[in-house]
Formats: sequence, structure tokens, C-alpha cells
Amino acid sequence: MQGVIIRSEAWFRRLLWGLVCYNIVVCLITLIDFIQHPTAFSPYNAFNGSPIYRWFVVLLAGPATMLIGGLILRRTKGNVIGLLMIIWGGGLFGFGMSVEIDPLWYSLSSLMIGVTWAALILMPLLFPNGKSFPAWLMPILFANMLTPSVLGVITVFSAFEVPNLAGVPLNPLYIAGLAEIRSTLSAFWTVIFLPLIPGVLVSPVMRYRRATLHERQQLKWFVWWSAILFVPYLLFYLWAVTQYADIADAPPIVATIGNALVGVIGLFPPIAIGYSILRHRLYDIDIIIRRTLIYAVLTGILAIVYFGAIILTQQLLRAATGETPDIAIVLSTLLIAALFSPIRRRVQDVIDRRLYRRKYDMEKTLAGFQQTLRDEVDMETLKSNLVGVVSETMQPNKIALWVKE
Repeated sequence: MQGVIIRSEAWFRRLLWGLVCYNIVVCLITLIDFIQHPTAFSPYNAFNGSPIYRWFVVLLAGPATMLIGGLILRRTKGNVIGLLMIIWGGGLFGFGMSVEIDPLWYSLSSLMIGVTWAALILMPLLFPNGKSFPAWLMPILFANMLTPSVLGVITVFSAFEVPNLAGVPLNPLYIAGLAEIRSTLSAFWTVIFLPLIPGVLVSPVMRYRRATLHERQQLKWFVWWSAILFVPYLLFYLWAVTQYADIADAPPIVATIGNALVGVIGLFPPIAIGYSILRHRLYDIDIIIRRTLIYAVLTGILAIVYFGAIILTQQLLRAATGETPDIAIVLSTLLIAALFSPIRRRVQDVIDRRLYRRKYDMEKTLAGFQQTLRDEVDMETLKSNLVGVVSETMQPNKIALWVKE
């Protein structure tokens, strides 16, 4: 089994390098098309006929993703995350092709569609060191990248008409008889690909338990950035589903905002993964997570108190005077201003005690030592207390104290 894993890792790396080379060709085709047709829109995301999406992926998302992928390869040699990021960036370039492009070039470039999405799914499964966890998963990941590559080649030659392009022109590369093979291979890829989607959520949790301290900090940054990028889209999507029975009936502004949020998700790899790997000092993520938790809980509590106070005050004033004056809002605002600091301190204290116990105990220990410094006059007692505090808070393997006479 170990030999199969090693061979699959080697072939996986070779396949990724081949796809990267193909990606570079796709990028050149897209750039030429962009120069020739800068105001045409993309067949993948029309933005109501606007070329904004093409400008976004060709001028920002694609180059940024490929650049950060190259930096990862340069910083951490042998890490396939960089190769996967370059493949995703090349796919973004491909999404920036216009409806005016020649059908021949469009057909050749469409090979990367399945491979692009496979690369996006595989990145969290291999993050942060480029190794699969558990190790036996590597042959499955290799199959999930090889299958869409072969499927993409067959798709190029099996489509009688070129999809997505205006007028649906004939495919100049069409070969009869490949459609059935394409259907069978597509069903096989679905079977091996779908189980990886829940694995994206499970794998980082499993890896965290066995990871080194540095990798744990990288995983924390990855999860934090993922939440920042995905939560707004999920909230917007849930709101749109509840507001409109059919998304197609939503106003154009809703579709535009949704497409913009999808574009932000396209920047997920360079922001979340690139930042987590390339950042040198990762340890301030604990401070950021702690503050995010504190202010998220604080905001929720204050929002409940604010709207609850408005409703209660309005009901009381209506019962007393028969009217609902605006003074209810003023009183609720003053109440929130008075409660902000004490609630924040209480929330911070609870979160520190529940989730950051070691840090909480350390602060308590240092506060007690400061009190000892003010009250104690015996030097030997002070030295003993100092050694005890350092041992308790920092837990070194060895400690020595030297005091100049």
C-alpha cells in the first residue's frame, strides 16, 4: 500500500505540472481574446450583458491566484498547493473568454472546466503541506484529478456544437461516437468526486489533531478567512431564497449582487490559502479569533437588548399615552451605550475562561505576581516567586535566574 501511495503522489505531481503548462496556453488565448474584444461579455457569467465579470477574472482574480500559487511554489518547494492554485487561476482566466472568440480556441480551452473545479476541491484536502491526510487518500485524489482531465479531452471532441457561444456554432473538433464514452466517464467521476465534498469540512478537523503547532496556526487562518468569504454569500443566498420563490424572478440588482459575491468566492484560494501559507508570523490569529468571538457575541446580545428595549418601551408608552413617540429609540440607544462596556467585559471573561483557559490562567498569575512585587521586600522570596511564575506561564524545560549583586 505504501508503494501505491508513493507512486500516486509522483504521478499526481506530474499530472499537475502538465495541467499547469496547458493552463499557460489557456491564459495566452484568453488575453488575446480580451485585447481583441474588451467590451464583450463572458458566456459563463453575463452580468446582465456587462463585461464586468471578464474584467474581474482576467485583470484581478486570475493573475492574483496564479501569482500567489507561484510564490507558494517558490517559498515551499514541493508543495502541490501552489500547482493547484495556478490551475484554479488558469481556470478563472478561461471563464473570462468572450462570446466573440473563435469556436476552435473555445473548444480547446474548455478542457479545463472540470479540472478547475477539481483543483478547488482538492486544495482544502491537501492544505497546508500538500500531503493527503490520511495518506491512503492520495490515490483517490489522483483519480479525481486524472478523470476530469481525460473527461475534458473527450468533451472537446464529443460535442457536435460549441456550447455557450452565441449562435451555437459547429464544433470544428467533433468526432462521432465519443458521447457515450463521455457519459459513462462523467458518471464514474460523479461517484468518486461527491464524497470529497463533505471531506472538505472533515479533513481540516482531522488534520488539526495531528498537525504541528505551525500547521495548526495555518489551519486557523484558513478557517477564519473561509468564514469571512463564504458567510456573506450564504446569508445573501438564504435571504434571496426566502424572498423570491424563483431566483429567476429576482430584480437585476439581486442577481448582480449574487454574481459579485460569487466573484469574491473566486478569490478564496489566493486570500485564504495563500495568506495562511505565505504569512511568516501566524500566531496573532488567536488574538483575531478571540476578538471576533467577543464582538460577534457582544453584537448579538446588544442587538437583542436594543430591539427588545424598543418594543417594550413602545408598548409601555402606548399603554400610558396612547401614542408611540420616538423617545423609545432614544432611551434604547442610551441603554445600549451604558451596557456596552460591562457586557463586553463579561463576554470577554466568559470566552477566556471557556476557550482560552491557559491564557486566562496566565493573566491571573501575572496579576498576582504584580501584587507580590508591590508588597514583598525579601529578595529570596521575590526570586522564588519569579521562577515559579515563569515556570507556570511559559513551562520551559529548564530555567535559571541570575541577579547582579
